[in-house]
Amino acid sequence: MMKKLLLLVCIITIYSTSSYGQYILDFEDTSKFGATQQSNGAPHTEVTAATNPVKAGINTSDNSLQFTETAGALYWEFGFLSNSPDPEMDGNSFGFALNETNGKILKLKVLSVNETDFELKLQPYINGAVYNGGATQSLSSINLNTWYEVTFDFSAAPDGWVPRVDVWFNPTGGTRDGDIFYIDDLAQVTTLGTKTKDYNSINIHPNPVSNTLKITDYQKYKHITIHNLLGQELKTLNSKREIDVSDLKNGIYILKTDTGNTSKFIKK
Repeated sequence: MMKKLLLLVCIITIYSTSSYGQYILDFEDTSKFGATQQSNGAPHTEVTAATNPVKAGINTSDNSLQFTETAGALYWEFGFLSNSPDPEMDGNSFGFALNETNGKILKLKVLSVNETDFELKLQPYINGAVYNGGATQSLSSINLNTWYEVTFDFSAAPDGWVPRVDVWFNPTGGTRDGDIFYIDDLAQVTTLGTKTKDYNSINIHPNPVSNTLKITDYQKYKHITIHNLLGQELKTLNSKREIDVSDLKNGIYILKTDTGNTSKFIKK
């Protein structure tokens, strides 16, 4: 049974070197950020800068950010990344601009020490107001002590300045039980990669989709598989004109055919 996990409130103070351009926070230089946590008392989660516990796979950098959840901590205390004023910089030097030019896709690397199944949600504050839509991705049957990169699509969010991003693990209830997570490399990108000259894509619509995904040239294929962004296969179907995806959680998925064609779609 999935344990209910949630990061307690933390504040990561970031000193950015640029007001514009795509944003990246890699946690490498400890002199450029600080970490603390807020809670309504004990028990709470300890948030600390830490060495990368597993320098392998997609993350061979030296440092990361560790969340140690104290047993009994309450679920509704969530973590967030935010900026803090630096007297040597003006107020516009903090955070990042979320727009089509700089990108409306955020990526974050995550490693779980104890849990193989959980949900991860990012929720930005845009121009001082919380973006309630947020974006949630589900991770299931993952390998422990292994880095994964999770992608969050904010293409439907308004353009604006983002001084804070909330980070939630399983924000639906329960108490913490001593689990440990690491995060690293918060990065802003401009595209999901669904339209590149190297992609042998499938002709699908609508995209984003709520219930029924239609495949225009379904006759070309025998079988269709649906995968999450971790590469895990979620469904195997015979190729047909319409595919029911209503049971999928909101997020980004990869559609593959037996002929090797591939496309990404967004479930909303």
